[in-house]
Amino acid sequence: LWVPDGRVYISCSNLTVATNGSINADYRGYTTNNGPGAGSGTAGASHAGAGQRTSSGMPMPAYNDPATPDQPGSGGPIGFTLSGAGGGAIRIAASGQIDVKGTITANGRSTAGNGGGGSGGSIWLTCDTLAGSTNGLISINGGNGSSLSGSGSAGRIALLYNTNAQAALPQPCPLIRFSGTPGASVGAVDRFPAAMGTLD
Repeated sequence: LWVPDGRVYISCSNLTVATNGSINADYRGYTTNNGPGAGSGTAGASHAGAGQRTSSGMPMPAYNDPATPDQPGSGGPIGFTLSGAGGGAIRIAASGQIDVKGTITANGRSTAGNGGGGSGGSIWLTCDTLAGSTNGLISINGGNGSSLSGSGSAGRIALLYNTNAQAALPQPCPLIRFSGTPGASVGAVDRFPAAMGTLD
C-alpha cells in the first residue's frame, strides 16, 4: 500500500543541502488508490485538505497533524485509468542548523491518465536555527488532474526552531521558498479546487 523507501529520517547535528543537492521523496507515498486521502471515482487525493471533487468522484477529508506531520501523501483514486502516487514523508531532526540551499521535496504525482492526482507528502523539520538561500526550496505540492479527473491536495510542512537563536542570526529570516500548491485543474465539469498545503 505504501512504498517503504518513501520515508526519509535524518537525525544530525548540522545539515546542509547544497545548491545542486536534494532530499527527494517525490511520488514515494501511498500508491494509486491507497492511503487515508484516496477518494472515490475520479476525485483528487486529499491530505492537508480535500482533493478536487469531480462530477463522478468525491474526495476524502484532510488527515495528518499539521504540527507533527509524519504521514505520506495518498494516491489518487483509479478512476478510468491509473492515477498519481502521493508524496513521501521526510523528517529531519537537527540539534544545530539546517541550511537549505538546494531542495527538499515530497510532491504528489500528476495523473498519467484520467485517475486523480496524488496528494503532496509531509516535511517535518526541527532544528536550533534555519538558514538558506533563494535557491532553497521546501515543497509538498499536489499532483495535477486531467480533463476528466481531479487534482491532488498539497501536503503539510512543519518547522520548529529556537526563536532566540534564530533572531540572533545575521539573517534571521532566511530566503528559502516554501511551496504547498494543489495540483492544477485541467477543466472537467462540476469540480471544486483541491486544497492548499499547510506550514506550521
